[in-house]
Amino acid sequence: MSDRIAVLLAGPSRYINATIKRIELIKNKRLIDYYIFLWQDDLGNKRREMEEEFNEELLKELSIVFYSKATPFSEESYSSYFTEETEERQSIASNIMGMFQSMRILAAHLDASTTKYDYVLRLRTDCILISDDVFKKGFTSENETHVSMNYLIPYAWVSDHIMLASKHDFIRIWSWSNSNELYSEYKKSGMNPEKLLSRKLKKLNIKPVYKWLRYLDYQIVYFPIKIGEPPCVNDYLMKYGVESFYREIDEYLVLNRNSIVEHLAPQKENQDYYAKPKIVKAYLKLNNMFNDLF
Repeated sequence: MSDRIAVLLAGPSRYINATIKRIELIKNKRLIDYYIFLWQDDLGNKRREMEEEFNEELLKELSIVFYSKATPFSEESYSSYFTEETEERQSIASNIMGMFQSMRILAAHLDASTTKYDYVLRLRTDCILISDDVFKKGFTSENETHVSMNYLIPYAWVSDHIMLASKHDFIRIWSWSNSNELYSEYKKSGMNPEKLLSRKLKKLNIKPVYKWLRYLDYQIVYFPIKIGEPPCVNDYLMKYGVESFYREIDEYLVLNRNSIVEHLAPQKENQDYYAKPKIVKAYLKLNNMFNDLF
């Protein structure tokens, strides 16, 4: 095995420079080839403030194998394909398609490369890695992908926040025979990207291994702050801003770990509840009603 890995970053620019700087800080001497696809603007419903323009000096300083920028899809560009609205709290369809299409492009360039990688890592441009666990050796095997654990979605879904897999499996996961296949699978998945990824892994017989816990091992950075995030996260961002949050993340976590663990506890309970069989949930509901009455 080589000591080289591929890191794929795709999306609006958001906090791309800070995300890369963090990777370089904790990469444990790993050799990294970057594949980067950025949208020139964010036309979606989750637009950030304090976004960064990609620092193109990094093209000279780092091993960036592929870099491209493109005009984002407008909401109207997919109105004829998807007549239903996405689920509550989900990004609009054009943004979700932007994610899958940009990753499809990066997967194609990865496939064209003859470089052998220990594994391939996908991150969002607003993802700050706290744990350096993603850069340890001996991770992957064929027909298996390591993904993030997000208590805000059911166990059966697969989060797109972090994904690590062999080069062969990674290309299979993010490739589509054509756009119509992607659109069809997206519709069959209820226009939900986490359900779509779960459906794709099942079709490919690739096992998801849930590895990195949101808020403790990594964070998705929202600014303006997002309701439902740990209060200590929102308080810090409001007081000190995004740049400081990336820079001081280790110290911040030491000071706030207990608060985050407390925030996660009810999310975990809720996820566990919805993973139970329907008959068990019905019994628990009736039991709670009985206890409330008496």
